[in-house]
Amino acid sequence: MEVMHVHHIIHRDLKPENILLSAPSCDAVLKIADFGFARVIHPGQHIDMVCGTSFYMAPEVMQFQKYDDKVDMWSLGAILFELLNGHPPYCGRNNVQLLQNIRKSSSLPFSQSILSSFHADSLDLCTRLLCEDPVKRMSFDEFYHHRFLR
Repeated sequence: MEVMHVHHIIHRDLKPENILLSAPSCDAVLKIADFGFARVIHPGQHIDMVCGTSFYMAPEVMQFQKYDDKVDMWSLGAILFELLNGHPPYCGRNNVQLLQNIRKSSSLPFSQSILSSFHADSLDLCTRLLCEDPVKRMSFDEFYHHRFLR
């Protein structure tokens, strides 16, 4: 992600299937795959093409709005949420229903049975990444320096 960020590349299809391990060992390196939807986007530029995988797609993409690199941050939040809970944060039979479920939610649907076992920093990271408003959503730099990752 850091290399992508430095080169102003947005992936636009981050999902668990596109995150690979370099080896089946505890010192494996995470690698990002499938750059078919990736694009260079410089600061201040926006894109409006709808692409990606619905469960990991930022709301602004589903709404056909212009967007920037914050769409990848939403996707990271959805992946983290799924790693913690065992399922994506929002679901729906189609993009319209999925977007409605995101909009009507007042808080992230963490599994109550395991919520008490989560570290507060992991909850903060998920919440700030899965912010519906891209302006308020965590930036890459905030993500990279978040205390949960330290």
